[in-house]
Amino acid sequence: MPKKFPTYLCKKSCSADLEYSMYRFEKGRTYTDDGTTIMDVYTSSDDWFEPTEPNASTITVTHPEARRRR
Repeated sequence: MPKKFPTYLCKKSCSADLEYSMYRFEKGRTYTDDGTTIMDVYTSSDDWFEPTEPNASTITVTHPEARRRR
């Protein structure tokens, strides 16, 4: 069974430094944290994100080098 990664709804648009570059989160979009970035630092505050289920337009947040490491 594939690992289920946490998915979040962005409540406020913001930019975040995810170790590799600034990343833009847009209010109303859903994002899945695949565990290769430090997105969990930002999602731990319920001011900006809330847990949700993925949908057809969910964006997976991944470190650009992650695929090369596997």
